[in-house]
Amino acid sequence: NKNWTLVYFDFDGVIFLKNIPQTQKVTDRFKTDLAKWQAKEVDLLKLGFTNVTPYQNMNRAHTLESIKLFEPALSEARAALKVSPDYPEAYKLLGGIYGKMKDYRKAFENLRIAAMFSPRDKKVRYNLALAYYDLGEYQHAITHYRKILNAWPDDVRGYFLLAKTYIRDKQYGNAVYIVKEGFKLDSNAVEDILKIGDLLFKEKQYKEAKEVYLEAMAKVPRKDLIHSKLGRVYLKM
Repeated sequence: NKNWTLVYFDFDGVIFLKNIPQTQKVTDRFKTDLAKWQAKEVDLLKLGFTNVTPYQNMNRAHTLESIKLFEPALSEARAALKVSPDYPEAYKLLGGIYGKMKDYRKAFENLRIAAMFSPRDKKVRYNLALAYYDLGEYQHAITHYRKILNAWPDDVRGYFLLAKTYIRDKQYGNAVYIVKEGFKLDSNAVEDILKIGDLLFKEKQYKEAKEVYLEAMAKVPRKDLIHSKLGRVYLKM
Protein backbone atom coordinates (compact mmCIF):
# COMPACT_ATOMS: atom_id res chain seq x y z
CA ASN A 1 0.00 0.00 0.00
CA LYS A 2 1.68 3.16 -1.22
CA ASN A 3 0.00 5.23 1.50
CA TRP A 4 2.15 3.63 4.21
CA THR A 5 5.90 3.36 4.83
CA LEU A 6 7.69 0.77 6.90
CA VAL A 7 9.88 2.54 9.45
CA TYR A 8 10.66 -0.27 11.93
CA PHE A 9 11.26 -3.99 11.47
CA ASP A 10 12.63 -6.33 14.09
CA PHE A 11 11.94 -9.51 16.06
CA ASP A 12 9.35 -7.77 18.27
CA GLY A 13 7.18 -6.18 15.60
CA VAL A 14 6.85 -3.93 12.58
CA ILE A 15 5.75 -0.31 12.47
CA PHE A 16 4.25 1.55 9.52
CA LEU A 17 3.59 5.27 9.30
CA LYS A 18 1.05 6.86 7.03
CA ASN A 19 2.54 9.07 4.33
CA ILE A 20 1.29 12.47 5.44
CA PRO A 21 3.23 15.75 5.94
CA GLN A 22 3.41 15.27 9.71
CA THR A 23 5.38 11.98 9.35
CA GLN A 24 7.64 12.83 6.43
CA LYS A 25 10.75 13.58 8.50
CA VAL A 26 10.47 10.27 10.29
CA THR A 27 9.71 8.22 7.17
CA ASP A 28 12.57 9.85 5.26
CA ARG A 29 14.97 8.91 8.05
CA PHE A 30 13.79 5.41 8.91
CA LYS A 31 12.29 4.09 5.66
CA THR A 32 13.09 0.36 5.43
CA ASP A 33 13.17 -1.73 2.25
CA LEU A 34 12.72 -5.37 3.31
CA ALA A 35 13.63 -6.63 -0.16
CA LYS A 36 17.20 -5.52 0.60
CA TRP A 37 17.21 -6.77 4.19
CA GLN A 38 20.31 -8.56 5.44
CA ALA A 39 20.68 -10.22 8.82
CA LYS A 40 22.95 -8.39 11.23
CA GLU A 41 26.21 -10.03 12.17
CA VAL A 42 26.13 -11.61 15.61
CA ASP A 43 29.10 -10.90 17.89
CA LEU A 44 30.08 -14.53 18.50
CA LEU A 45 33.14 -13.47 20.51
CA LYS A 46 30.87 -11.70 22.98
CA LEU A 47 28.36 -14.54 22.97
CA GLY A 48 31.02 -17.14 23.66
CA PHE A 49 29.70 -20.54 24.74
CA THR A 50 26.40 -19.22 26.07
CA ASN A 51 23.56 -21.53 25.01
CA VAL A 52 20.85 -19.24 23.66
CA THR A 53 17.81 -19.65 21.43
CA PRO A 54 18.07 -17.43 18.32
CA TYR A 55 14.43 -16.39 18.50
CA GLN A 56 15.13 -12.86 17.29
CA ASN A 57 16.58 -14.07 13.98
CA MET A 58 13.80 -16.65 13.63
CA ASN A 59 11.01 -14.14 14.27
CA ARG A 60 12.40 -11.90 11.55
CA ALA A 61 12.94 -14.88 9.24
CA HIS A 62 9.35 -16.08 9.61
CA THR A 63 8.00 -12.60 8.93
CA LEU A 64 10.11 -12.25 5.79
CA GLU A 65 9.21 -15.76 4.59
CA SER A 66 5.50 -15.07 5.08
CA ILE A 67 5.64 -12.20 2.55
CA LYS A 68 7.76 -14.26 0.14
CA LEU A 69 11.02 -12.36 0.65
CA PHE A 70 12.98 -15.59 0.56
CA GLU A 71 16.58 -14.37 0.27
CA PRO A 72 16.31 -12.02 3.27
CA ALA A 73 14.58 -14.80 5.21
CA LEU A 74 17.39 -17.20 4.35
CA SER A 75 19.97 -14.72 5.65
CA GLU A 76 18.18 -14.55 9.02
CA ALA A 77 17.84 -18.34 9.27
CA ARG A 78 21.54 -18.79 8.50
CA ALA A 79 22.38 -16.17 11.14
CA ALA A 80 20.29 -18.16 13.63
CA LEU A 81 22.42 -21.22 12.94
CA LYS A 82 25.59 -19.26 13.63
CA VAL A 83 24.19 -18.56 17.09
CA SER A 84 22.89 -22.10 17.65
CA PRO A 85 24.14 -24.66 15.08
CA ASP A 86 21.88 -27.42 16.45
CA TYR A 87 18.63 -25.40 16.30
CA PRO A 88 16.14 -27.56 14.32
CA GLU A 89 13.62 -24.78 13.69
CA ALA A 90 16.16 -22.94 11.54
CA TYR A 91 16.83 -26.03 9.42
CA LYS A 92 13.09 -26.60 9.12
CA LEU A 93 12.55 -23.06 7.87
CA LEU A 94 15.48 -23.28 5.45
CA GLY A 95 14.07 -26.51 4.04
CA GLY A 96 10.63 -24.97 3.61
CA ILE A 97 12.00 -21.88 1.87
CA TYR A 98 14.21 -23.86 -0.50
CA GLY A 99 11.22 -26.06 -1.32
CA LYS A 100 9.18 -22.99 -2.28
CA MET A 101 12.13 -21.82 -4.38
CA LYS A 102 12.10 -25.27 -6.07
CA ASP A 103 15.67 -25.96 -4.97
CA TYR A 104 14.69 -29.45 -3.83
CA ARG A 105 18.21 -30.69 -3.16
CA LYS A 106 18.91 -27.93 -0.63
CA ALA A 107 15.41 -28.40 0.79
CA PHE A 108 16.19 -32.08 1.38
CA GLU A 109 19.61 -31.39 2.91
CA ASN A 110 18.20 -28.99 5.50
CA LEU A 111 15.09 -31.03 6.28
CA ARG A 112 17.25 -34.11 6.77
CA ILE A 113 19.20 -32.29 9.48
CA ALA A 114 15.97 -30.97 11.04
CA ALA A 115 14.60 -34.53 11.19
CA MET A 116 17.81 -35.76 12.84
CA PHE A 117 17.43 -33.17 15.59
CA SER A 118 13.61 -33.48 15.87
CA PRO A 119 12.55 -36.98 14.77
CA ARG A 120 9.10 -36.58 16.38
CA ASP A 121 8.28 -33.34 14.55
CA LYS A 122 5.48 -34.36 12.20
CA LYS A 123 5.75 -31.29 9.96
CA VAL A 124 9.45 -31.96 9.43
CA ARG A 125 8.73 -35.58 8.51
CA TYR A 126 6.06 -34.55 6.02
CA ASN A 127 8.31 -31.94 4.43
CA LEU A 128 11.18 -34.43 4.22
CA ALA A 129 8.95 -36.95 2.46
CA LEU A 130 7.81 -34.19 0.11
CA ALA A 131 11.44 -33.29 -0.63
CA TYR A 132 12.09 -36.90 -1.64
CA TYR A 133 8.95 -36.77 -3.79
CA ASP A 134 10.02 -33.55 -5.50
CA LEU A 135 13.45 -35.08 -6.21
CA GLY A 136 11.78 -38.05 -7.87
CA GLU A 137 13.01 -40.40 -5.14
CA TYR A 138 9.64 -42.10 -4.79
CA GLN A 139 10.79 -45.18 -2.89
CA HIS A 140 12.37 -43.02 -0.20
CA ALA A 141 9.24 -40.86 -0.08
CA ILE A 142 7.09 -43.97 0.32
CA THR A 143 9.29 -45.19 3.17
CA HIS A 144 8.91 -41.89 5.01
CA TYR A 145 5.16 -41.68 4.46
CA ARG A 146 4.84 -45.19 5.87
CA LYS A 147 6.83 -44.11 8.93
CA ILE A 148 4.50 -41.14 9.32
CA LEU A 149 1.45 -43.42 9.22
CA ASN A 150 3.04 -45.75 11.76
CA ALA A 151 3.69 -42.83 14.11
CA TRP A 152 0.42 -40.97 13.45
CA PRO A 153 -2.08 -43.54 12.11
CA ASP A 154 -5.04 -41.16 12.46
CA ASP A 155 -3.56 -38.43 10.27
CA VAL A 156 -5.63 -38.82 7.11
CA ARG A 157 -3.41 -36.54 5.03
CA GLY A 158 -0.62 -39.12 5.12
CA TYR A 159 -2.79 -41.74 3.40
CA PHE A 160 -3.60 -39.54 0.43
CA LEU A 161 -0.02 -38.28 0.04
CA LEU A 162 1.22 -41.87 0.15
CA ALA A 163 -1.38 -42.83 -2.47
CA LYS A 164 -0.18 -39.97 -4.71
CA THR A 165 3.41 -41.18 -4.34
CA TYR A 166 2.42 -44.77 -5.12
CA ILE A 167 0.89 -43.53 -8.38
CA ARG A 168 4.08 -41.69 -9.31
CA ASP A 169 5.96 -44.93 -8.61
CA LYS A 170 3.44 -46.86 -10.76
CA GLN A 171 2.24 -48.92 -7.79
CA TYR A 172 -1.38 -48.41 -8.74
CA GLY A 173 -2.88 -51.26 -6.72
CA ASN A 174 -1.20 -50.00 -3.55
CA ALA A 175 -2.49 -46.50 -4.28
CA VAL A 176 -6.08 -47.76 -4.43
CA TYR A 177 -5.69 -49.76 -1.23
CA ILE A 178 -4.17 -46.94 0.81
CA VAL A 179 -6.63 -44.30 -0.39
CA LYS A 180 -9.50 -46.57 0.69
CA GLU A 181 -7.90 -46.90 4.12
CA GLY A 182 -7.67 -43.12 4.41
CA PHE A 183 -11.27 -42.68 3.26
CA LYS A 184 -12.41 -45.06 6.00
CA LEU A 185 -10.88 -42.71 8.58
CA ASP A 186 -12.46 -39.60 7.10
CA SER A 187 -15.35 -40.07 4.73
CA ASN A 188 -15.55 -36.29 4.32
CA ALA A 189 -12.23 -36.22 2.45
CA VAL A 190 -14.10 -36.38 -0.84
CA GLU A 191 -11.94 -33.84 -2.62
CA ASP A 192 -8.79 -35.82 -1.77
CA ILE A 193 -10.12 -39.15 -3.00
CA LEU A 194 -11.36 -37.57 -6.23
CA LYS A 195 -7.88 -36.11 -6.83
CA ILE A 196 -6.42 -39.61 -6.52
CA GLY A 197 -9.00 -40.90 -8.99
CA ASP A 198 -8.12 -38.10 -11.39
CA LEU A 199 -4.40 -38.94 -11.13
CA LEU A 200 -5.11 -42.58 -11.91
CA PHE A 201 -7.23 -41.52 -14.88
CA LYS A 202 -4.40 -39.30 -16.12
CA GLU A 203 -2.07 -42.32 -15.88
CA LYS A 204 -4.58 -44.30 -17.99
CA GLN A 205 -5.23 -46.68 -15.11
CA TYR A 206 -8.94 -46.72 -15.83
CA LYS A 207 -9.86 -49.82 -13.79
CA GLU A 208 -8.23 -48.38 -10.67
CA ALA A 209 -9.71 -44.91 -11.31
CA LYS A 210 -13.18 -46.47 -11.56
CA GLU A 211 -12.64 -48.27 -8.25
CA VAL A 212 -11.66 -45.04 -6.50
CA TYR A 213 -14.56 -43.06 -7.98
CA LEU A 214 -17.05 -45.75 -6.93
CA GLU A 215 -15.59 -45.67 -3.41
CA ALA A 216 -16.35 -41.96 -3.27
CA MET A 217 -19.82 -42.28 -4.80
CA ALA A 218 -21.76 -42.61 -1.54
CA LYS A 219 -20.23 -39.48 -0.03
CA VAL A 220 -20.04 -37.13 -3.02
CA PRO A 221 -22.63 -34.36 -2.59
CA ARG A 222 -22.77 -33.70 -6.34
CA LYS A 223 -23.70 -36.97 -7.99
CA ASP A 224 -23.51 -35.37 -11.44
CA LEU A 225 -19.78 -34.77 -10.88
CA ILE A 226 -19.01 -38.39 -10.03
CA HIS A 227 -21.21 -39.69 -12.87
CA SER A 228 -19.32 -37.43 -15.27
CA LYS A 229 -15.97 -38.83 -14.07
CA LEU A 230 -17.23 -42.41 -14.28
CA GLY A 231 -18.61 -41.73 -17.75
CA ARG A 232 -15.15 -40.66 -18.93
CA VAL A 233 -13.64 -43.80 -17.41
CA TYR A 234 -16.15 -46.15 -19.08
CA LEU A 235 -15.66 -44.35 -22.39
CA LYS A 236 -11.89 -44.92 -22.20
CA MET A 237 -12.41 -48.56 -21.22
